[in-house]
Amino acid sequence: MLPVRTASLLAALTMVAAGPTTEPPGDPAQPVFVDGFDGENRLVTNEYAHDHPRADDALTSPAWDVSSGSLFIRNGAAWTGSLDRESPGPQSAVATGSAAFRAFARVEAPSDMMLTLRLSATSFSDVEPTNPWDGAHILVRADGEIEFYSISVLRRDGRIVVKRKIPGGPPNGDTYVTLAMTDYSRLDAGWHDVRIATADRDGTVVIEVYVDDVHVVTAVDSGQYGPPITEPGAVAIRADNLEFSFDDVAID
Repeated sequence: MLPVRTASLLAALTMVAAGPTTEPPGDPAQPVFVDGFDGENRLVTNEYAHDHPRADDALTSPAWDVSSGSLFIRNGAAWTGSLDRESPGPQSAVATGSAAFRAFARVEAPSDMMLTLRLSATSFSDVEPTNPWDGAHILVRADGEIEFYSISVLRRDGRIVVKRKIPGGPPNGDTYVTLAMTDYSRLDAGWHDVRIATADRDGTVVIEVYVDDVHVVTAVDSGQYGPPITEPGAVAIRADNLEFSFDDVAID
């Protein structure tokens, strides 16, 4: 496993290339994944492509697998589009399905890593029944939708929360347990830099969260809910009832 990187957020973001790239996980010189979402406004991929990957009209992406909702580029950043609960078609022209947004980066991230990105909330929606945890969530060490760590950074209730999803119980047959939480109502309109570091330490998993270069919370999974998740896994960006944009994603 690689040690946690200590490079600054600015240094990580300067490596963002013109388009999505991936590097071998063991390469110390480059991030394993970078996407700066450059280019013209367009649909990148969507839930329809996830469900119909061999369809002639499916718009697939080498960098992202969107299992729910639609992923657009707008003004040089990724965007969910306007929110609704309908199933999108090939071009997401009538519906986006992005009230429940799930975008998985097509890379297996190392267990010990640094993830950086920028986030900007547009507005919350009442398309679905509202919940305090509505907002944007970053999933790390993910085994699909089965098990992962979730870092919520743009929640309706103004909190930043680190959770673990473990098999057994609702929703989706699984249970969420809270590892750490803090109030952080300073996430106002505009762009915010987010940095998430994960590391294995003495049989535990440590997750540190920074917002706008300020350390806001540390979570430790010491095995109180089963053995910590130590295997490499997927990284995903998820949102519930939140129209938002994100940009400059780098996994190092």
